[in-house]
Amino acid sequence: MDNYALVNVVAGGDLGIEVDLHNVFEDLRHLSPSYEPEVAPGLHFELPNTSVTVMLFRTGTYHLTGGKDVDQIKEAYNELVDIIEEHLGLKAVIEDPDVRNLVYKGDIGQEVDLKAVALVLHGDVEYDPSLSPGLYYRKKEYRGLFTLYRTGSYIYTGNPDPFEAQKALELFNEELRQLLN
Repeated sequence: MDNYALVNVVAGGDLGIEVDLHNVFEDLRHLSPSYEPEVAPGLHFELPNTSVTVMLFRTGTYHLTGGKDVDQIKEAYNELVDIIEEHLGLKAVIEDPDVRNLVYKGDIGQEVDLKAVALVLHGDVEYDPSLSPGLYYRKKEYRGLFTLYRTGSYIYTGNPDPFEAQKALELFNEELRQLLN
């Protein structure tokens, strides 16, 4: 029943420099950046070597999304710094990005009666099928949110610590195992 995997790492930080996004947009045309200041304040593009997506803001803050693990996010950060320095001629402050969110997908291997599960789970449970097909579950012991679906699949998000996330996933799977057997 412990069938889950890390599917996305979200991180971010501050390059310690101000960035002229209009110039960056022009200078990084080869990366097909997207920049629509009327819609969103940041410029985003995909890093060619790691395939991680960057959202870069005028203040020098950035977000990295789409990493398969924390090591890939660190590689993506190094790639971003290389691009900033080589293509834009700017000198960034070098410090590891802060991991802000880990997203896991899992499957318990059987269909679930969400209404029945909502009645017996101990914690903060929200289930309203007219608003969402998933059951939302938080518990003090878990930092983050589980979203469980009728199919038995689930998503766990909101925890930036891999060790805490692993523990939460184990506890959640054990709790469901006891409820469903």
